[in-house]
Amino acid sequence: MKPDETDLCNEGYSATYCPEDNKIRLYTDRVERSTFLWLRAIGYKATPKQSCSFVATWSPRAEDAAFMMIADGDDIGDEDETPEDRAADRAERFAMYREKRRAEAHGFADTYEASPDAYGHQNAAKAERAAARRDRIGGKACSQWAKAEYWQYRTAGVISHALHKSDARTRRLRILRLEADQRRWGKHSPRWDAHFNLRLEYERAMLANEGGSAGDVEMKPGGKLGSHLITKVNKSNATGAVVSVNVHAPKQEGEGWDYRRRGNTLLINVQRFGESVYTPPTPESLAELAEITKASKAKTKARNAKSPKLINPTDEDAERIQAAWNTKPSWMSQDKPGEVFRMTQAQYSALSKGTYSPAKPVYIDETGKPTHRKYCGNTPDGAACKVRRIYHNDCYRVIVITDKPQKPLPAASPAEQAEAVKV
Repeated sequence: MKPDETDLCNEGYSATYCPEDNKIRLYTDRVERSTFLWLRAIGYKATPKQSCSFVATWSPRAEDAAFMMIADGDDIGDEDETPEDRAADRAERFAMYREKRRAEAHGFADTYEASPDAYGHQNAAKAERAAARRDRIGGKACSQWAKAEYWQYRTAGVISHALHKSDARTRRLRILRLEADQRRWGKHSPRWDAHFNLRLEYERAMLANEGGSAGDVEMKPGGKLGSHLITKVNKSNATGAVVSVNVHAPKQEGEGWDYRRRGNTLLINVQRFGESVYTPPTPESLAELAEITKASKAKTKARNAKSPKLINPTDEDAERIQAAWNTKPSWMSQDKPGEVFRMTQAQYSALSKGTYSPAKPVYIDETGKPTHRKYCGNTPDGAACKVRRIYHNDCYRVIVITDKPQKPLPAASPAEQAEAVKV
């Protein structure tokens, strides 16, 4: 599909771009049918009720089409009419539709009320037609009232949408989405990447006048988010900006379950907050943080004292555990026997990152066999300690860290050891 030659490089045409709504607008006369279909295929929409002729969300194709239609040497200019102005014009137009439908409803209602309640005539057919006509007038009055209410809702919706799009919280979320889209699509196209950079520069400049973003503030533990004390700051690996913070917030009476809560710690996303929500640390807040940290460490130490320890087994114990794991039937259902795997702490740390990492700790009993948790987060019954293991070459293998001290496992009776290696 190609445009008509008369619509290309036309000196009477112009184009504008608005970064607020990311739209390209074409100002043209009536175009040929082929040009109209070509613009539709690219993504342009006709806008007969607006001051422009066509509008499309920015894309390389839409921008190229705009340059093809305007005169050679001309550039895409800045849009003078803001989205708020367009929303006001649209709300005014909808208000006119509402008043027109309301006036029609009043007219039909007056006609209906002026009609007699009963029709008498020597001809029964004429009387029935007159009564049916009165019923139709009543139905039209109700229909026009419904249309007037519809345009009333549309007017309120236009105003609400314009206020929502210009809200600072919405702008912060828009920046996050633009950053995500840039990471996803920008690397495939330098043109898209440059466009995302310009849009982000505009959005951040506008946001700076609307209170900024809390994610750009250099938050520190000991500061406060509102009235809550910050105990930990979490940053994005991609952008380095603050994403969320852990705050000290004891659970209140009557408060329900919250997936963000861990004891007295609450995880709060700060990406849609303004800069003013953060207060830098003070000597008093740092002293309060030190007390909370001390109490938390003491509680964790008391809890860990009762739980099985992570042990780097000796070579003899590692071989015994591996023999128990190679026993069939086994909970691991290994197709072939494994061997003890030796690595450094740095290698293990690299392999154990992430939920689906091949290397991770596992609970074992005194015989060396793994034990299972009854519920998520609970220590399994009969667990004696934890050892590291890795899934390698289609089998589970015991890990021995070569650059850390090795310790013997809790002793097991000879009968239990014999049971563990029995085939």
